[in-house]
Amino acid sequence: MWAVGLYFAWSKRFGVLGWFLSVVTTITGGVVAIVLLGATMDTIFELAHFQGRLIDSNWSYLAFVAAALAAVLGSWAPLELGSRLFALRRSKKVA
Repeated sequence: MWAVGLYFAWSKRFGVLGWFLSVVTTITGGVVAIVLLGATMDTIFELAHFQGRLIDSNWSYLAFVAAALAAVLGSWAPLELGSRLFALRRSKKVA
């Protein structure tokens, strides 16, 4: 999550406040995405009548990959959304 925020701030050439807000936004977005994924996976496991330990099954690989993807997408999405909204707002001000 840190890497996404740092790369985004570096690529957009933000100042110190932009770097700080980018990192905070990515951490918040990633944590929210992982929490939502946890609730979703819990529901999926209940509907699939999952029995036993997660580590003993093939579901552990799915859970690991899903958590990694959720963390990256959850930290990237708020940055892109904010960037697009800021650009849209700026273009309306100029016009």
